[in-house]
Parts: sequence; structure tokens; C-alpha cells
Amino acid sequence: MTEAEAKQKKAELQAELEEKKSKLEKLSRNVNVISEVDKKTITDTKEKMVKEYNKRKRMCTEMLEAILENYPKSKKILLEEVGIETDEMVSMEKLQ
Repeated sequence: MTEAEAKQKKAELQAELEEKKSKLEKLSRNVNVISEVDKKTITDTKEKMVKEYNKRKRMCTEMLEAILENYPKSKKILLEEVGIETDEMVSMEKLQ
């Protein structure tokens, strides 16, 4: 790296550092980054999605339980054959 390239790189890094410092200062002063309207919209959307997720999960669980009544093998084997991953299975995979 030549001296001119090094000076240019130093200037770029200093500009980036100043940008990051200003962003940190803004966040540390607890300035609202998003408006209250946006926050409410996001919260409402999240609540709707969680309700829909829980509804679909409950329906899926009920169907699996109905199938398991006459299924000769275990629930774990059925889930593997169908290709379904439960929340518990995913969280266990993350721990390993």
C-alpha cells in the first residue's frame, strides 16, 4: 500500500468512525428512531402474526394427534416421515 493509498484509507476510516460515533450518541441519548405510529403498526402486525402462527400450530397438532390414534409407530417417527420440525426440535438443534 502506498502512502497516498494509506492516507486515503485513513480518511475513509475516520469518516466512518465519525458516522458511527454520531449514531451511537443518538442512540445513547435514547432518541426515538421510529415514530410512535410505526411502532404501533409493527406491534399490531406482530400480534396478528403470532395469533395466526398459534392458530395454525394448534390445527397442525390436532391433525397429527388424530393421525397418531391409528398410527402404529411413535410420534417422533411420524414427524420425521412427514418432514415436520417442532419448536422443541429446532431449539434443541440450536443448542447442539
